[in-house]
Amino acid sequence: MAAAALHRHAAMLRGPGTVTGAAWMGRVAQVLRVQDKAMAMLQLHSPLLSSEAVRIMRQEVDESQEDERVHSMAIRPVAPCIAGSDVAALHADTAESRSDHFDSIAHLCRALGESQVPVVAMLDGNLQGPALGLAAHARFSVVTDRTRLLLAGPEFGFVPESFATHQLARLPSGLGAYLCLTGAALGGAELKELGLATHYTEAQALERLEVEMGLQPERSARQLEAILDDACLAPPATPLEVTRRHTEPRP
Repeated sequence: MAAAALHRHAAMLRGPGTVTGAAWMGRVAQVLRVQDKAMAMLQLHSPLLSSEAVRIMRQEVDESQEDERVHSMAIRPVAPCIAGSDVAALHADTAESRSDHFDSIAHLCRALGESQVPVVAMLDGNLQGPALGLAAHARFSVVTDRTRLLLAGPEFGFVPESFATHQLARLPSGLGAYLCLTGAALGGAELKELGLATHYTEAQALERLEVEMGLQPERSARQLEAILDDACLAPPATPLEVTRRHTEPRP
């Protein structure tokens, strides 16, 4: 009941949302920008991260810097999964185009890290490769009980496209190398435990979080962090946490 009342109150305050920045692949939008009062939401509708989708996200992040209406920005997959770059298309492309594609993802990650508008990467569902890089460079990243993230490069004989090698190299006990070499998956609670995500919540709470971000009164990372802290939960214990507790030396 409280959540429903919050939605109605927010709708009255903000009026209808606006949708811009659509890139079209056939009849399916790859990226949609939805302006929800003070929050700009970039929705990823395609499971494949194309160069065009990356270009649009970079453009939206850059333009939001000068838009005083935007107090925060969120990136959220809407497709059932995010499978990373289109391997088949890259294989058929030229070496220069492949290099440009991966460069564009790296520049997007850098833009997220340098953004004056605080960005939240909402990682829900089955995710691969670049999703980890987006989360690592955004100011905040939220995972859920449905999150399952893996680096699938080894399955195809490729180097994993994580765009988070700095973070992976600093995971304990060589875990980063293990993830890159095996394609093993991590759940949301494990990503939070390892510091690869800043917040954890139930998937059903993401809509409430979006509403509260839309009502954020000013552009402030500290204010956004308070909203996230209030809306999110402590993750359940993971095998990684249990192992750490039993292996750490006692005082």
